[in-house]
Amino acid sequence: MRSGNSLFCGVMLLSFATLLAGCAAPKITMCKLIPGTVSEAARMKKIAVLPFDGSYGPEFAAELESSLANIRVKDSLFYDVVSRTALDKVMSEQNLSHSGLVDTRSAVRVGKMVGAQGLYVGQVTTAMYHDTPYKEARTECIERNKKGKCLSYRNYDVNCLKRTAELTVVPKLVDVETGQICYSETFKRTEESKGCSDTSAPKNGEQMLTALRGSIIQTLGRQVAPHSENVDVKLLADSDDISSDAAKEKLKQGMAFAENNRMARACEIWEEGRSLAPSSISYLHNLAVCAEADGNLEKAQAMLREADKKLLKPNDIISASMARVEADLASKKKLQEQLGRK
Repeated sequence: MRSGNSLFCGVMLLSFATLLAGCAAPKITMCKLIPGTVSEAARMKKIAVLPFDGSYGPEFAAELESSLANIRVKDSLFYDVVSRTALDKVMSEQNLSHSGLVDTRSAVRVGKMVGAQGLYVGQVTTAMYHDTPYKEARTECIERNKKGKCLSYRNYDVNCLKRTAELTVVPKLVDVETGQICYSETFKRTEESKGCSDTSAPKNGEQMLTALRGSIIQTLGRQVAPHSENVDVKLLADSDDISSDAAKEKLKQGMAFAENNRMARACEIWEEGRSLAPSSISYLHNLAVCAEADGNLEKAQAMLREADKKLLKPNDIISASMARVEADLASKKKLQEQLGRK
């Protein structure tokens, strides 16, 4: 299978996890590259992260910087992140705080000095955890007969603790060229953990806040850069509309290769089999999936429409494939722009 024009992630295009269970349709797991939701942010390839204001602000900014610096798309780093050393030097020269919110005008000045296209600034407005004590009822056997059957019980309470962590962060991305804020979001996250005196203690509060920071940063990354997603795609194995025994055997052979993580070979076999049964709905659909995996979305769409026209009633698998390919076509231009392609 070709990879040069593919819009999907990874050199091999597909990560296969074929699941065959009873009469269920066989499935593959396709790894797709999805555009970030905020194209304005994704087009700025050289960025810097300035210190955030508020409790845990510097920690959040440092973790955000590290995360953005390690985003990889098609085996290449997506962002060129200004080094912390260069940023600290400029901020010191400009007498700007390394541990608080930097105003937009100052941020633009710093951005121009370090050659950044965009700068992340922001605030951690809430970062806390608190405990709420409560009790839980317990029951234990206090008397048993010789056969071990409980004759009487005792009810009692145990002391418990509910720990709640809360984190609210407001990151903003400043366009250095225009001085405008092109991206702003308010992220609110909470997590609860419970524990009792006779079980385990609740999670550590600091660890909960660290996890919440990671959750926010992961979501932010999916908004401002392309990212990979695994999508389950069902194949068709029905041969009722195939009259040729040889074509039926080819369809079956292709499924066997797909089951053994050999989708490229499966597609080759289905191409051979389709010449014997050009009107087969299963062949049309499965080869459309092959085209989809190869990045040829237009070909996949045409084959799926051809398969759909041959149906006497709607087929859920074909309908799902049509919707998936149509969505990919709609986002194709956006993804190409974010990857810096025309």
